[in-house]
Amino acid sequence: MWTTLNAKLLFEASLVAEAVLRGELSLDDPVNKYVNELRGAYIRRVTIGELATHTSGLLLPTDHPPWPDDSYSLAQFLNMLNTWTPQNGEQPGKRRIYTHAGYVLLQLALERRYGTSIGALIESRILEPLGMNSTLLPERGPDNQAVMAPQFIRRTVQGYSADGMPIGAPGNQQSYFDFPGTGQMFSSARDLAILVAATVGDQESVDPQTGKALQFTQHEFFRVGQAMAWEVNDLAGPTIVDKPGGLNNASAYVGLLPERKLGLVILSNRGDIHRTTRRAPRFYRHWPNCRQSRPNSERRLSTAAPSPVPSCAATAAARWRKNRCARATSSDCPTTKDRRPARRARRQTRAVRRDRTRR
Repeated sequence: MWTTLNAKLLFEASLVAEAVLRGELSLDDPVNKYVNELRGAYIRRVTIGELATHTSGLLLPTDHPPWPDDSYSLAQFLNMLNTWTPQNGEQPGKRRIYTHAGYVLLQLALERRYGTSIGALIESRILEPLGMNSTLLPERGPDNQAVMAPQFIRRTVQGYSADGMPIGAPGNQQSYFDFPGTGQMFSSARDLAILVAATVGDQESVDPQTGKALQFTQHEFFRVGQAMAWEVNDLAGPTIVDKPGGLNNASAYVGLLPERKLGLVILSNRGDIHRTTRRAPRFYRHWPNCRQSRPNSERRLSTAAPSPVPSCAATAAARWRKNRCARATSSDCPTTKDRRPARRARRQTRAVRRDRTRR
């Protein structure tokens, strides 16, 4: 089992989407409707939808370097929100600013709305309907160790820093917040594959309400490529919906190609490497630019079904498979020959850089 933090945001976004579809809350609800302790001049204007799409304008010390050394209790977190004022004229709903603290606040709002813990909500509304039995959000015990059954601890990988140093024991949880539900989630590659299949609509057995909620989260809400937790890239070629992330002991990437019902999950037990996972799979480059661009006014959150795949998409995918096969099986492939000098030059450049680093 792997530690993941970004996957937890996907589950929380799905809970919000399902609640909206059920009419149990609205994206326009102010967050202090559910978290009554919030009375600050700025935070009172922030809505549930803005938290879910990273457009609240919040940017707390836990969201950017220099990273704090201490963790925050619930009382300290609420006080920090009440006293926070924008430094650069930020306004709610005006621009996309990634804030993990915003999702911690969203978690609190969900817990207050339903009167139960975020772990119980995720389990009852997402994990059980999808049959994900190797995913859990455990409480954090002494020495930042997750409180899990022995059979789960035995399956948990050791976490490492970016320079390869072990961090804690298997089951170590990292968080800047010291109250229930704010630690890292643990999951398996199989379970995350189930989530990806359900999100792209490739599982017929999924509860219709759950499936609608998972797909609802992918719709672009703001004209900056931002959906609910997901980031949307449709500048060229097929639309890529993805979520990278991690902390100092683990990294993860979840990517979707909804038009082709494809998904990708990359899990690493090494911290701070998620930036390298943002590189889209190579076959994206072989997709012809045949999609019709959409005007910005149409890029809004909508429950409508996505547009059908262009007829040339299947041809492009087949062309990519054919070219890949030719390159893999024939040393005389013209494409391979043309690329050899450039590849050799890149290898030489990397070797020179490594030598300089060692010196």
